Amino acid sequence: MNDIEKAIEYFQSATISFSSPEAGAKAMKVRDLAISALQQQLTNGWIPVDSKLPTKEEYILKVEDEHTYYNRFNVSAVNCEVVLVAEYDGKEWYDSFTGEIYNSITAWRKAEKPYSEVSECKD
Repeated sequence: MNDIEKAIEYFQSATISFSSPEAGAKAMKVRDLAISALQQQLTNGWIPVDSKLPTKEEYILKVEDEHTYYNRFNVSAVNCEVVLVAEYDGKEWYDSFTGEIYNSITAWRKAEKPYSEVSECKD
């Protein structure tokens, strides 16, 4: 068991008690966020689709002129040895260029930012 797995196990088994329900609820939320962040680090950011799908805030990029634009995600599929790029519309995963629907997605993560020749660094 590595250190990340030990920390997850510790947080999951920790007993939290506070004098007020509000403080306890806040502490539980912080604990759950810590566990989620550690689990994502353990899996290199991959999230199994059977444990969580992207939220509306994650998959909608913007709505403009009655058209919805969706964020792209890296996805992994059953028996697929490459990382695919797909969009998710709240119902299904698909390739926005070909229109192909992916039915066998097993995990997802936020897509990497595309290459840009413009450097964010200033001399």
